[in-house]
Amino acid sequence: MSTDRESRPRFSDVTVAMLGESKLIFIAGQVAEDTALDVTGQTLEILAFIEGLLARAGARREHIVSAHIYLASAEDYVAMNSVWSAWVAPGPAPARATVSSMQTKNPYKVEIEVTAAFTPDRGSARNLNSNVTHREGDSLRDSARVLRLSPTSRFEEIEATLSQAARHLAWLMAK
Repeated sequence: MSTDRESRPRFSDVTVAMLGESKLIFIAGQVAEDTALDVTGQTLEILAFIEGLLARAGARREHIVSAHIYLASAEDYVAMNSVWSAWVAPGPAPARATVSSMQTKNPYKVEIEVTAAFTPDRGSARNLNSNVTHREGDSLRDSARVLRLSPTSRFEEIEATLSQAARHLAWLMAK
């Protein structure tokens, strides 16, 4: 496994992990540059940033397998969700969590981070949900593994768990 990072002084905007021929693309939480925009405008701006970052890694929005969306106010959920729903690629939607948090004097109404996975020339990793079987008769959805980590997990446990998950994903994508 190898990694490539597009870094700033304190974090990477994008980290691409190569698993054989497959790519796992981790895009850090993106926020709007124009904080005067409403949640709809900020969401549109963020999704444009994400699309650009995916493109630089050779991916497209249909390769997104997971998204975490953070809202400053739960009241903005419907507006954000309508923009997200119009933007997300047709077909099986990525796994998504949306969280509302109260932050004092934060100009950002929304922050979005995504993970994408694909093998170049093989298409979308999200198609795995319908096309790949892990064991005879069991769909990937039925045989999905849950990563159980706690705040007290040691680094070695976390690294081993993530390494196992990466090997499993690479195996699935190679099928």
